[in-house]
Amino acid sequence: MLIWFCEIALENNNESLIHQLSMRQLTRYRRFCRPIRAIQYLYSRLFYKRVLAALKVDGHLDDFPIGQPHPPIDTEYGRFYTSLTHSGRYFALSFSHFPHAVDAEVMVQRDFLQLADWFGNEQTITTIKESSDRTLEFYRFWCRHECQIKVGNSHLNDYGFTEEVINKDSLPVMLSCLHRKADNPTIRHIRDVLRDPLELRL
Repeated sequence: MLIWFCEIALENNNESLIHQLSMRQLTRYRRFCRPIRAIQYLYSRLFYKRVLAALKVDGHLDDFPIGQPHPPIDTEYGRFYTSLTHSGRYFALSFSHFPHAVDAEVMVQRDFLQLADWFGNEQTITTIKESSDRTLEFYRFWCRHECQIKVGNSHLNDYGFTEEVINKDSLPVMLSCLHRKADNPTIRHIRDVLRDPLELRL
């Protein structure tokens, strides 16, 4: 399976790119109140469009349903599943023959114990509290929790996590993927979402 970890160039002229969105995408893009969410949406959809074009997929759904798993993509290479996550100026799109989930979070400082109480159990909170690196433990648990929500509970016996802390110029990013244990995710870094090669080889 592949995970593309993508950076968004915030200084780009985004208005010159929105004409590449479909009418449905443009309607959704214009509903975002926060500029960063609109930018995340724009670049992740343009990147997804590049992936579909590389796979020669025509007439496929041009956007993802809200709050639901992505529909699979049927291609001449078989059926593929995708998962998408955004955080700050980054997003990740994952791609596999099997259902899976990806989550990324910029590792900013927070009240880790209070937030962990919202999604974790007593053991999770204790692990974070006693850790010498609360930031790392908190984001590991948080991303795992988000991935489990995206995948659901039906496959978890055959699944495991792959995680990587990606160190960027300002703050590190926790990247987590919940996938079949038999799969071996490859992470590819994309700095120019519109031009960098996709390298679709699995």
